Amino acid sequence: MFDNHTEKSPANKSSFSFRFIFLLMFLVFISSFPPISTDLYLPALPEMGKFFRADSTQMQFTLSGFMLSFAVSMLFWGNFSDKVGRKPVLIIGSTIYMFASLGALFFSENLDKLIFWRCLQGVGSSALTTMAFAIVKDLFPRNQTEKILGLMQTFIVIAPILAPVLGGIMLLWMSWRGLFITLFIFGLIAFLASIFFVRETLRPSKRNKENVFKNLRRIPFVLSQKNFLFLLILFSLTAIPFMAYLSVSSYIYQNYFGKSPQEFSIFFSMNAMIAMLGLALYVKVWSKFVNRQKLISLVYKNLIILGSLLLVITFVDEVKNILFNEWTFTALVMLIIFNCATIRPPATFLMMSQLDSDNGTVSSLIGCFGFIFGAFGMYIANLDIFGNYVANYGSLATIIGILSSIIWFMLNKHNLYRKIEVNK
Repeated sequence: MFDNHTEKSPANKSSFSFRFIFLLMFLVFISSFPPISTDLYLPALPEMGKFFRADSTQMQFTLSGFMLSFAVSMLFWGNFSDKVGRKPVLIIGSTIYMFASLGALFFSENLDKLIFWRCLQGVGSSALTTMAFAIVKDLFPRNQTEKILGLMQTFIVIAPILAPVLGGIMLLWMSWRGLFITLFIFGLIAFLASIFFVRETLRPSKRNKENVFKNLRRIPFVLSQKNFLFLLILFSLTAIPFMAYLSVSSYIYQNYFGKSPQEFSIFFSMNAMIAMLGLALYVKVWSKFVNRQKLISLVYKNLIILGSLLLVITFVDEVKNILFNEWTFTALVMLIIFNCATIRPPATFLMMSQLDSDNGTVSSLIGCFGFIFGAFGMYIANLDIFGNYVANYGSLATIIGILSSIIWFMLNKHNLYRKIEVNK
C-alpha cells in the first residue's frame, strides 16, 4: 500500500489511483470501529439484559465502558506511535480487539466480565482509529489533509447507518453472542491488512526519540490554557444528549413502542442520516452565511425547546394520549441530533484555534473529553429518575441546553476565548 516515498509519475498513475482508493477504504474501515462496535449490538441490548438479568442502567456500562476506555487510551496511542511507528500500533490494536471480541464471545458468563471485554475492545479500537488520522498526516501535505479527512468523514458516517440494521438482521438467525463473531472478523480483517498490505508511513528520522510518557506532560499545559479549557468543557456537554440516545434508544423503541429489533434499527439509522445532514449543511451553507456565535446560541436554544417538548408529551396527559408514539419521539430526537451534529464543526474549529501549538494533544483531548462526557450522559439517561426513559432523555437535553446557553453567554460577555472571524 502507500508509503511516504510513493512516486506519482504518469507511468504508475493507474497503480497510484488503485492504491489511493485501497488506502482510503482501509482508513475509513479502521476509523469506523467505534460506531461499528457500539451500534451493531444496540438492537440486542434488551435481549442481553434478560440474559444477564440486568436492567438498562447496568447494561449501559457495556457501552460507556467502551467509550471511557476508548477515550483515555487515545491519549496514549498517538504518542506511542510517534515513537515506534504506525504499523506496530495497528497490529497491536487489532490484536487486542480480536482478543477482546473472543473474550466477550466465550468468557462472558456474567455482566462484569462482558464489561471488562468491552473496555478492552475500546482500547484496541482506539489504537486503530487514532492511527487512521496519523497516517493521513504522514502521507499528505497540509493543503490536502483537510480534503482527505473530509472525504473519510463522508464515508465514515455510513457505519452508524448500516451497523444497527446489520445487527438487527443478524439477530433473526443468531443470538447476541453471534454479533461478537462479526466484530472479531472485523478485527481480523484489520489485523491481516495491517500485516500484509500496510507499509510504515512514519520515517525513522521523524520518530520521537524521547520517552513516550514525557509527551503526556503537555496535557496539563494545554488544560491550563483557560480559553481552551472553557470551550472544551462547554462543547463536550453537547456529546451528552448525542451519546445518551445510544444507550436508551433500543429500550424506548422496543419496550415502550413495541418495536422489534429490526424495526428499531431502521429508526436508529434515520437519526444517523440526520446527523450526516447536519454536518453537510454546516459545511455547505451555515459556515458561509451564518455567524458562528449566533449559530451556536441558536443550537442551545433549540435543545431547550426540543427537550421541553419531550417532557410535555411524556407528562401532560392531554398531549400524551395523542402524541406519545414512536413518530413524535423520532421527530423530536432527530431535531436534537441534527442540532448536536451541526454544532460539531464550528465547535471543533474554535477549540483548535485557541492554541498555536500542541495540535496533537488538543485533538486527543477534544476526542477524550467528548467520549467521557458522552459516557456520563449514558449513565444519567438510564437512571430511574422519572421512571420513563423518554422523560430522562428530555430533561437531559433541556438541562444541557440551559447550562450551555449560560456558559456560552458568559464566555462571550467576558471575552474568555479567542474569537475567529467568519469566512464569507
